[in-house]
Amino acid sequence: MTTTPEIELLDVVTPDTESSTQEAPVLITEQQVAFGTAAAVPVAPARKRRLAAAVHKLSAALTPDPREPRRHYAKRYDFLEHAAMAREMGRL
Repeated sequence: MTTTPEIELLDVVTPDTESSTQEAPVLITEQQVAFGTAAAVPVAPARKRRLAAAVHKLSAALTPDPREPRRHYAKRYDFLEHAAMAREMGRL
């Protein structure tokens, strides 16, 4: 048979609520969070952005448009065609 070890119980000491000082909770405003986030995220240098924009414009200007522009086809309305044909047949 197995024996279980005996557990020693300790008295729990609770501090008096009057004698202990509790610190007030710390509140952070939205502006402080936004400022902290903006400070933590590095911004790309303007020089690199300008260079990337120039390369993009140059490559867009040098590559031909893969599609040809659409041709303009005049609309043909059937009811006008039938009316015009009837008028011409009436003249004969």
